[in-house]
Amino acid sequence: MAVALLLLVLITGCNEKVELPGKYLNTKYYMDAPMNILSISRDGKYSMVYPSVLGEKQLGEWVLKYDTLVLWAQLELVNNFKDTIVRTDTSIAMFRVKGKKLRSLSNNWVLKRE
Repeated sequence: MAVALLLLVLITGCNEKVELPGKYLNTKYYMDAPMNILSISRDGKYSMVYPSVLGEKQLGEWVLKYDTLVLWAQLELVNNFKDTIVRTDTSIAMFRVKGKKLRSLSNNWVLKRE
């Protein structure tokens, strides 16, 4: 009986539902604003805003694979003087999901749900 109860607790604990959509703020600040703000929507889209860099915003798609959030974006660098695309680039970022925190797998960023 005790073994069955322990297995039930372990199985239900492993199937914890992750509620990702929402707004996440970087715990590192530049001046008086977070370095970046991530907004995740239910339709598989996201936006990443960098308040310390005027007007910089990244839009893309997200997917959750097990406990890892993957953000994908196609970026276009534009020459404002000639109004032409200088180059396109692909951006992929991955975060480990732990409760209400997202921990970057490539740098020291930790984003906390607002």
